Amino acid sequence: TGPSALDQIVASRLLPSLSDISARRARLLASNLEHLQQRLRGINPAEVSWHIPSGGITVWLELRARSAHQVVQDCARLGVLLEPASSYTVGGRDDRHLRIPFTLPPPALDRVADVLSQVLDPAR
Repeated sequence: TGPSALDQIVASRLLPSLSDISARRARLLASNLEHLQQRLRGINPAEVSWHIPSGGITVWLELRARSAHQVVQDCARLGVLLEPASSYTVGGRDDRHLRIPFTLPPPALDRVADVLSQVLDPAR
């Protein structure tokens, strides 16, 4: 079996525009990444660090003093769901990193950064 007729029609219409669609998506992701990084810079640098990803759609936030599992639980209580890196590692042993996808729109990235700030630097 193959794709449905509708899927084939949609694909045939999109295929000629694939390079334009890919370029737009890349610009959007680059903008989202810059936005997220700007917001993360507002978190106490004694608490977190990260590197600009060389690929993919995720920033791996390194926690300097806190357990990723505890931060995930604290963020969840405030309505933001994040995942610890242990969910993506063999043996689940990484408790120092959080996964933050930058596919989210800027208002959602703002919410993530605000909650992380609240959890990691409650004196603010």
